[in-house]
Amino acid sequence: MAALFLIWSVIFFLLTLNVYWPLRLKTQGIPTFSAFFLGWIVGDLGLHWIIFSVGITLAISLTGALGTTAGILGLMLHITSWIALAWRFKAIFQLRPLVQKQMQSALGKNYEAEIEPELRKNLTPLPFDWKAYWNPPSLLKDDRVEVLANIPFFEEHDVQLYLDIYRPRDPVQNGPALMEIHGGVWTIGTKNQKIPLFMRMAAQGWVCFAITYRLSPRAVFPDHLVDCKRALHWIKTHGSNYGADPNFIIVTGGSAGGHLGSLTTLTENQSEFQPGFEEADTSVAGCVSFYGLYDFETPFGTERPYPAFADVLQTVMQSTPSTNPHLYRQASPIQWVAGNTKPMMLVQGLNDALVDIEEAHRFYQALHQEQTPRLVMLTLPMVQHAFDLLPTVPTQCVLPAVERYLTLLRTDYLRQQVSES
Repeated sequence: MAALFLIWSVIFFLLTLNVYWPLRLKTQGIPTFSAFFLGWIVGDLGLHWIIFSVGITLAISLTGALGTTAGILGLMLHITSWIALAWRFKAIFQLRPLVQKQMQSALGKNYEAEIEPELRKNLTPLPFDWKAYWNPPSLLKDDRVEVLANIPFFEEHDVQLYLDIYRPRDPVQNGPALMEIHGGVWTIGTKNQKIPLFMRMAAQGWVCFAITYRLSPRAVFPDHLVDCKRALHWIKTHGSNYGADPNFIIVTGGSAGGHLGSLTTLTENQSEFQPGFEEADTSVAGCVSFYGLYDFETPFGTERPYPAFADVLQTVMQSTPSTNPHLYRQASPIQWVAGNTKPMMLVQGLNDALVDIEEAHRFYQALHQEQTPRLVMLTLPMVQHAFDLLPTVPTQCVLPAVERYLTLLRTDYLRQQVSES
């Protein structure tokens, strides 16, 4: 028993190290994505892991195993891991003032005062929601929010695409719209990844659309982007039936969804990505991209130290950068940055095991050079990829800033409407 406890202690210690220094392997595939997943689940649910491991340790102590050399070593490793995870949990609360400082640097010290008073009073209070942290499923239900599931937005031959709608239970008209594109390396994923954000925004009068799109290997780029634009076209055509303002839609997404969201924003009205609806308006009011990928053209290797997506991209593109450089360039949001770019917020964790922070920085600099309005980049210390899928500490520190950013863009739009009338 003591030997088994020591083995588990070593594993737990290595998992804790992976939280602080994520394993960024030079090979692609399951090992790299496993390192990310374990770093995310252990780091963001640190208190849960501490309680779990304390329970195991107490159970082991009843056997007398802690009195052996192996048991003492295991206990020391456990105590070290508990301290490290508890310290991270405390330190991560410092994200809130850091995020606020970054928001003020990008938007102005008094940016919140710019928000329309009627909208500002509906903003979510800042206190930490411990109930949601300990019981994430509690976020699935909010009496103020109505969920309409599996509404078809495109059906043709064997292709059927659906979306879910999160909207206020009290009917709204011309409510601001938010369209979410899920992540999952373009090959997996479901349309319910932004529930914490959707519940927050729908309770304030937003109409939120979570969409699906065709996945690789069956789908080959630009199929994914085409489907996102189909969903956007459907929202502009039918969204008003559900209370949405078709003229104000912001797109969001994480990882592959961040890539597709930023690409959807930057390629508005590009007929090559709108087969059968070439003349449709596919413009949006802005984009919030979480830990997205923005540059497929730069080779993986020394220039891009995070190679996790290299093999996946070859599946998505059904080609390599050398055999079809045009397609890789076409799929790179950074290649579409030009004047009149819509407002954009980039959110990136510094401990992301899958996406290189420098890639986000290069994309930000390209947007900045084109004088993109309301441009914000949030860089988050100790935060892993996919951090916002659960109501963890990073999520609850960052989403208030996202909420205020979205509301600020809505204010800009409403004031522009008044000035033009």
